[in-house]
Amino acid sequence: MTGFIIQNLVTRKVMATGWHENDLYVLERRHNFLLYVFSNNYPRASFDVWYARLGHMSHSIISLLNKKHQLYVTSLLPTPTICSSCQLIKSHRLPFQHNDKRASHVLNLIHCDLWGPSLVSSNLGCKYYVIFVDDHSRCTWLYPLKFKSIFFAFFFNFRNL
Repeated sequence: MTGFIIQNLVTRKVMATGWHENDLYVLERRHNFLLYVFSNNYPRASFDVWYARLGHMSHSIISLLNKKHQLYVTSLLPTPTICSSCQLIKSHRLPFQHNDKRASHVLNLIHCDLWGPSLVSSNLGCKYYVIFVDDHSRCTWLYPLKFKSIFFAFFFNFRNL
């Protein structure tokens, strides 16, 4: 364990102390104490700045924190617009067009998809999966792979069967 201090750069006054344990900084004093100390000098910013700092948090949460004096918003917009990043994240792709056409014979058309890497390995140590679907019969083959490069060798051998 190693210790640390939080110090005012101007007055050199120690504001809080703590220790570093298991990649976590633990304060010896209460969190509210630091908010009170910092609120007089530091956390004043516009709504847009707080919105970005807090990871695109909702307007209602930022307003609530402002009312409870947990942060200080210099200009609170009545109904802010949604940023372009949030709009992109919440957007959905258009659905695929309905297609009734199917291959006329088994193995005329095979759909293939490679998925991975998985965060968790299978019992055999596989992190990638390749799936083949016959368009006519909808018969499906799933193969676990340890390495992505194996897919290409497997795929080209599968085509030559």
